[in-house]
Amino acid sequence: MNDTVAGRKVVLLYLSGVASPLDTAVTAAGADIGQATLSDPVVNGRALTFVGGPGKTFTDVETGSTWLVSGIATAGRMAGTHLKPLDHEVTYWFIWSVFRPDTEVRRPTP
Repeated sequence: MNDTVAGRKVVLLYLSGVASPLDTAVTAAGADIGQATLSDPVVNGRALTFVGGPGKTFTDVETGSTWLVSGIATAGRMAGTHLKPLDHEVTYWFIWSVFRPDTEVRRPTP
């Protein structure tokens, strides 16, 4: 999800395939809760726009480079580049919403 928060461009990359350790005795059998990272999409003064790529990767529209959910470019002109991670908290909604009920919920646009 490419977005702007408080005037700052951000990119939230999400990838399914990570099991929850909380709902079964065996972590590998847990529900798929995925993984997410929040990063600054501006590299060398240029804002990149991300879309889902092949397999478990993402592609930036501007250079066509391939990126991992961790924010590392693995192929293309940006290979070896790292997105700057932004301070964020990954928590469960049921916990967050109790302490911050005024949180704005955003959904990806199609």
